[in-house]
Amino acid sequence: MACFAAFAFYGFVYLMRNPTFDVEFYVRERIRDYIESRTIDEDFADIPATQTVIPSSPFGELSIEEPTVEEATRIVEFSSEMLSSADDQSSPETPAFDPFQIDRNGPSICGHFFSNCLPMAPTMTRKPLKMYSKERIPMWIPAENATTRLWAGLYWNQWQWAYERWTTLHNVAELRLFEDVEDTFLSSVFSLPDNLSPKHGNEFVKIHEEQFLWDFLNGVRTDPPVCRFYKTNYAALEASAKTEKDTDWKSWLVVDKTLDSNYSSVAVPPLLHYLYPGCAVQAQYSEYHTARVVLKGAARFVLISPQQSTKMHLYPYTHPKSRQSQIDWFGDHAKLGDYDDAKSITAAYVDTLPGDVVLVPPGWLIHTEAHNATIFLDIHSPSLEQVNLLEAMSMRLPFPGSLTNDEKIVYAQVYLVHVLSRIHGLSSIRTYANKLFQARYGILFPENSLYMQHQTFQCFADNTDFHQATVD
Repeated sequence: MACFAAFAFYGFVYLMRNPTFDVEFYVRERIRDYIESRTIDEDFADIPATQTVIPSSPFGELSIEEPTVEEATRIVEFSSEMLSSADDQSSPETPAFDPFQIDRNGPSICGHFFSNCLPMAPTMTRKPLKMYSKERIPMWIPAENATTRLWAGLYWNQWQWAYERWTTLHNVAELRLFEDVEDTFLSSVFSLPDNLSPKHGNEFVKIHEEQFLWDFLNGVRTDPPVCRFYKTNYAALEASAKTEKDTDWKSWLVVDKTLDSNYSSVAVPPLLHYLYPGCAVQAQYSEYHTARVVLKGAARFVLISPQQSTKMHLYPYTHPKSRQSQIDWFGDHAKLGDYDDAKSITAAYVDTLPGDVVLVPPGWLIHTEAHNATIFLDIHSPSLEQVNLLEAMSMRLPFPGSLTNDEKIVYAQVYLVHVLSRIHGLSSIRTYANKLFQARYGILFPENSLYMQHQTFQCFADNTDFHQATVD
């Protein structure tokens, strides 16, 4: 029986990856078998029913509980509802090509820039992660080990959406990959503000205020190629496109055990993303726990730990592109020699297919590269890091109310010196200030630039009397 169970399990994995296999028929048969037998699926009989340990990975080990019979029953019942909703997703005028099967591999940050990229090991669990431990460890759960393999969203007919469900996209970002005249390759990495609008367009990025979904899908085979990227609030889309039964995204919300229960229940809208093949989204981090589910296409996700964030040269926190790296990884004009510290970064990567889930802890940077045209869903959950950041940002500074601009600068300077002097492990405030400048501001304002050369402000170092009087 054990041999047969193992054969059936790996056979199911192969067939799920085979596009000619009738997945819906197979899943319906498994549901019928389960309901008749009322036992846990025998395909997983060789997996311990209590706990499963993640195989060895560069990030250590983590244990996750397997589902109970009651939880497995709920999964089966929900899967049946989703498959029934997928029956209606057909279009009489579907074009002859599938935009999510077009392969246009672009450059990868692994090998092109990072010399030390380690593949992530898969986890073995069939249910969403309910509790998140203090260990901030990213995880990859392949579709064959996750309930997401039963989502009707994996079988969306986007051409049918373009006719009926969701005809128009707003604020679609577009990158030209080649110069019109010199045929010079440009960057394929999207580095965009969170709240994208037409005003963010420039000579490299075009923002389509409105674009038909049909044109967006058909543009995948544009020649010469372009890059397009779109994201939207999926919770709002569910109501307008009637996709409530197409995913079970709320079951992938995680509970941070280090967080007070008053905060852990706060709802954060999930984000749905579309990305053209051969294109990338800039490495960036989130303060939330993120469960990223691939719905269509194939993509590579590269993860960098928070301990290496200074080498990623992030934008300042007040910048519209905060939480993102400033380095243009693939542009011809990127001077790789300027970022020697970034070349020593150790990253982890995973190549994903529809149904795969990547769990990204808060603070970890994730760089996205689409092998095929890709749709993925980011499901955010509150974290202790995010709550602490909100509290710090909302804290009032101990300054008097009636200060001139010059006095505010001196007060801020003195206050920062006092705060930094109390941070454990900080040997020199001057050294810290220099490192902060090089990590966050050096790219934006190089010291040898005309802008910096013409700056005369010395933070009142040339006016010691005023500075001392203000401090006193």
